[in-house]
Amino acid sequence: MDIVSTDDLNDAASAGSLSLWTSARPDDPYHDGGRDAMSDDTAGTIAGFDLTVQDANGVRDFYADVVGWKPEPLSMGDYDDYMMLAQDGNPVAGICHARSGNADLPPQWIVYVAVDDLPASLARVVEKGGEVVRQPTGPGPGGFALIKDPAGAVLALIQNSRTG
Repeated sequence: MDIVSTDDLNDAASAGSLSLWTSARPDDPYHDGGRDAMSDDTAGTIAGFDLTVQDANGVRDFYADVVGWKPEPLSMGDYDDYMMLAQDGNPVAGICHARSGNADLPPQWIVYVAVDDLPASLARVVEKGGEVVRQPTGPGPGGFALIKDPAGAVLALIQNSRTG
C-alpha cells in the first residue's frame, strides 16, 4: 500500500476529489498511478470506509478516544474533513462533515467496494433487484455511487482507478 502525505491529500481535496481517500481525476496530485491511500482498489475488494455526519469534529474525537485513531485534517476549503490513521500511520477511514456533495449521505459507515466498470455494475444492481440510491459522482477513477441491495443494505461502488 502506498501512503501519501497530508499535503497531497489537502491538495487533492482542494482540486475536487470526491472522498477522503481516492481521487476522481488522474491528473490530481493525490492520484498515484492507480493506488489510493487505503487500498490498492483491486476490483471486488474494499477500497475504504467513510462516515459522514453533522458533527464531524465530535465524531472524530470519539473515534480518536475509543479506538486510538489519529485524525489528520483534510481541507475542504472553509472546513476540514478528517483522514483517520491507525497507530502505525496507515489510513483506515474518513470522517466527513455532512455538507456540500455529502449533505445527503446517511449518518452510517459507508463501505466502498472497487469495481472495474461502474456503469455496468450499476446496471447489474438494478437487474438483480437492487436500487441505485445515488447516481455516480463523476466518471472515471474515483467516481462512486451508492446502492441498496435487495435486503436494504447500503454500499458504495467505486470505479477502480486501474480501469474505466
